[in-house]
Amino acid sequence: MNFINNHLSNDESIDSIVDELFEQLNFLKLKKTSEMFLSLNDKILEKFSEKYSSVLIYLLNILDHETTSKLISKLTKKSILYLIEEESRLLLLSTFTIGESIEELSKISFLIDELDARESENFISKNKVNEIKEAVELLMNYRNQRDSKLKFNYLLNFDIHELNELIDLIYQHKPVILSILLVFSPESVKQFLISHIIKKLPTFLKVLPANVYDIKYFSFLRNDIEKLKEYLSDDIMNKLEYLEVVKKIETGLIKVIQELNSSHINAKEKKEKILNEVYDFLVNETAEIQNLILIDLANKGYLSSQELEILQILFNLKK
Repeated sequence: MNFINNHLSNDESIDSIVDELFEQLNFLKLKKTSEMFLSLNDKILEKFSEKYSSVLIYLLNILDHETTSKLISKLTKKSILYLIEEESRLLLLSTFTIGESIEELSKISFLIDELDARESENFISKNKVNEIKEAVELLMNYRNQRDSKLKFNYLLNFDIHELNELIDLIYQHKPVILSILLVFSPESVKQFLISHIIKKLPTFLKVLPANVYDIKYFSFLRNDIEKLKEYLSDDIMNKLEYLEVVKKIETGLIKVIQELNSSHINAKEKKEKILNEVYDFLVNETAEIQNLILIDLANKGYLSSQELEILQILFNLKK
């Protein structure tokens, strides 16, 4: 391996070395294979990432955490971009299933075309924001309906500084990947992505449909609403306005609970009154809003875990 690493004269030799490495891979000997990758010259590893990115994606998903972290730390940001691009492509191809409409297939095809497009011809330069938005909305529906497993788990190995650099690199080279990451990446990565986009890339919010935002993410938008509202669609703005109403409902509910807690009635009666008040306040709200406020009340100490569970059961029975 040292011989290979020390004899790099040109791109052609690197290509041939990478091809030879691929031919020698043995996934039945993971330890040896991982040691081989960890010993590679940076140029060779980056070229391997470009040509055989699916191999590295597979390895990163099956190696132990320590080895995965070591391999991730050896990869350049460009190498990581190759991996994310390839995994995005594989995910999009996996959505082509029998029975999809022509319209849906064309939207997925549009995303694949964006992945394959030259950097200077991305959807932003071509003013195809609405097309991307519709395709991302379809992807979110696809993921939710099929309970798809989240991908890009290797991104969990990055710290905040590294993620910031990576997001900026993706936006410069393949901005469509950001929208795919928001659909399929782990929750903590998605949360960081949304926070980064709001702070540094607000125009990219135009690409994101309402169903990308779990309800907790609306608080991120609400904190900077004056700066962001020009980039948000009417349905998202309507949801934000609705949540402001809900916030007022929760504030009123907390006031009632506080008054009951300070009253002199016995503990059993107090508990029953609190449960009845919370139920009456929330019974006509959507399941999403009910769950959001119940969990928030529990986190703030106004409901016990037992009371939370009782109310969730009652609301489920009401459906």
